[in-house]
Amino acid sequence: NHPYVADALHTAAKALVKVGETRGALLKFAEAARIYEACSATLHYNSIANAQSLASLLVDLGDMEKAQSMFEEVIAMRKSVYGANCVQVAKTINAYAILLAKHGRMNIALQNY
Repeated sequence: NHPYVADALHTAAKALVKVGETRGALLKFAEAARIYEACSATLHYNSIANAQSLASLLVDLGDMEKAQSMFEEVIAMRKSVYGANCVQVAKTINAYAILLAKHGRMNIALQNY
């Protein structure tokens, strides 16, 4: 287990999403998350990006409860690393709101804008 392996899995998962292989992507994102955790690297930039990619995929798949929970985790991680009033946190909140809006969840999306 090494963060570089997790980085490679994250990259492979993103490629799988682009070609519509969502099941494979979910497995790769989950494996990358497990490796980041095993390496005590959950607050590393790439680990947070992996979690956000997984959350976005969950929104696309319609698993809104898991996606909301994951986005809240990602936002909390970014706040702990960068501070509450940083650009990275704002971009994550905005990305979440855009995904919600695209999937017809305007009430929740407006709470995040």
